[in-house]
Amino acid sequence: MWLCDDRSIYRSKNNSIRAGCAQLITRLIERVGAVNALNSGEFPKLMKALLGFAKDPSPAVRQHGKQALQLLTKDQAMFDRTARRVLSDVELRALNEVLESIRKRVSHARNSL
Repeated sequence: MWLCDDRSIYRSKNNSIRAGCAQLITRLIERVGAVNALNSGEFPKLMKALLGFAKDPSPAVRQHGKQALQLLTKDQAMFDRTARRVLSDVELRALNEVLESIRKRVSHARNSL
């Protein structure tokens, strides 16, 4: 999870760099699996990066950040326990806002079919 070590990577001024980093993290989560990502010692850094990506001004970056968060929430109970353990109250509120926006988007997409 070294991609999350340097704050400048997910705070770069270049949209392409942020989108590429978010995409790589999403692929990494797909490859190692949500459970392994949740149990990683790097999970706090990963969550902070994903929250930043999910709230990014660039749609491409937001898309990858939200996709990665969806992957992590496959086991909702484990995700909730781990998030409460490693995130501050402010970060938890931000995470809940992002997850709620994802749920609304998915619900809206299902209803429009």
